[in-house]
Amino acid sequence: MAQHVKSLIAGRITVAHDELRLRHHDGHGFEGRVSMSLVGAATNLIVQIEDVTERNRLKRELQDLADHDPLTGLLNRRRFGLELSSRLESGRRERRSGAVILIGQHHELRAAVADDRG
Repeated sequence: MAQHVKSLIAGRITVAHDELRLRHHDGHGFEGRVSMSLVGAATNLIVQIEDVTERNRLKRELQDLADHDPLTGLLNRRRFGLELSSRLESGRRERRSGAVILIGQHHELRAAVADDRG
């Protein structure tokens, strides 16, 4: 946050936003989106804090539903493919070897791995 204030004062930016874990005056924690801007001749700083706890919880829940099979809780095919590609690429970069064992009827996934790694 201090860097944002410095950038505002220096005129490099006109508005700054950040999300932080904050504490309410009654003691409970919440996720806050802090927005700041200077008004006037850079003498007045306006700060607005919005509680985004519920919005972020819903975003995490939607992401979880998009990535996991609701019956098993396992990664779905789309997310599994993304994770597999990421791990294979990481292994290539770091010159590590590994193995992938696929069980089931996911022909497209097996074909993609076979084409990619032989």
